Amino acid sequence: MTGEPNNKDYFEISFILKNNFSKIFSTNVVRIDKMPDITVKYGAEYEKIPKVGEVVTEKNSKTGFIEKIKYRDFNNLIIIEFNEKQVKISESNFLLKNLKFKKITEFYENGNISLIASYDNGIVIGEFKSFYENGNPEKSGLYLEDLKKDKTWNYYNVDGAIVEIEKYQNGKLVDQ
Repeated sequence: MTGEPNNKDYFEISFILKNNFSKIFSTNVVRIDKMPDITVKYGAEYEKIPKVGEVVTEKNSKTGFIEKIKYRDFNNLIIIEFNEKQVKISESNFLLKNLKFKKITEFYENGNISLIASYDNGIVIGEFKSFYENGNPEKSGLYLEDLKKDKTWNYYNVDGAIVEIEKYQNGKLVDQ
């Protein structure tokens, strides 16, 4: 971003084709009002970490509903988040030795799992599974560093039947 004396910032938006991170689809230059500095957090490094056996709840100041529950064991910080209807929407497990790495499970409002994945510094890595709202799998596979797909990736229809199988080796599609 380049700042101008008139308190406007300019930045470029690039669109890339799905599964082809090197090819730009289109670009735009956007002019926006200068925004204050923000802190981006990819993990739990800014979270208050409870003592072993302590449970910390964060409530919405207006409704009194629980938004977040945090607790820990000897190796992990666990954070459970709820929506405004008090439905669990995610459960994250952070390693205390690396609070930027997390294993996360996200949920639909009906309680079914929507996503199981691990993230390191905000980037998905390792086993990845997404699910349809009815609980059936949508896709599953393995990510290496830099979002490179590896090994077998399975894609399913809403009824749970496999509709496509792709095999990757270090980010390159080797069989379909």
